[in-house]
Amino acid sequence: MAVFVHGPEATGLGPEFFVERIKQGVLAGDKTTKISETPIELDGYKGVALEAENPLIHTSTRIFLVGDTVYQSMVTSPVAGNYTDTARFLDSFRLIPRTQK
Repeated sequence: MAVFVHGPEATGLGPEFFVERIKQGVLAGDKTTKISETPIELDGYKGVALEAENPLIHTSTRIFLVGDTVYQSMVTSPVAGNYTDTARFLDSFRLIPRTQK
């Protein structure tokens, strides 16, 4: 699980930019191809599920944008033996509101 807090105040770039950069990063590996990209929702927040693989590795990634924060969860496994609990692991996350200090 990765959390990216890069609001426009810090970078001058909107959080949507970082969602795209994360997707590009997943697909940037040598001989990596996108298998699917599906809009999803978790706890009322919109996101995307991205499936990709190269000749050796299969990657299942979910990316969610919550305000100025981007959350990414990912499972990688050998192509020859996908991790059977991928969906259960990715479905185990919940997004909860952040408290302001």
